[in-house]
Amino acid sequence: ALWPKLSINLRSSRETKLVKDFLIHTVTAWPGNSPKVAMKHYLQVTDAGLAQAAGLDKKGAAKTAAARAGDNVRRRAEEIRKAL
Repeated sequence: ALWPKLSINLRSSRETKLVKDFLIHTVTAWPGNSPKVAMKHYLQVTDAGLAQAAGLDKKGAAKTAAARAGDNVRRRAEEIRKAL
C-alpha cells in the first residue's frame, strides 16, 4: 500500500479541521462516530492549537504587547497586595 490507513488519516485530518468551526457532536455525526471515538482515535493536536494554548501567535511570537502589559499590571497589583 502506498499510504497505509489512508481513509483513517483523511478522516482524522478532516475531523480535526471541522471541530474548529462546529460542535463536536455535529462533526462526529457526519461520518457516523461519536465524540468519544473521535477524541480517542481521530482528533489531532495541531501546531496552531499548541501555539494558541501557549499564548503564541501564528508566527511563534510571544503574547501581544497589550496582553503582556495586562500581565505586568496584574503582577504589580499582586506585589502591592502582598506588601499591605
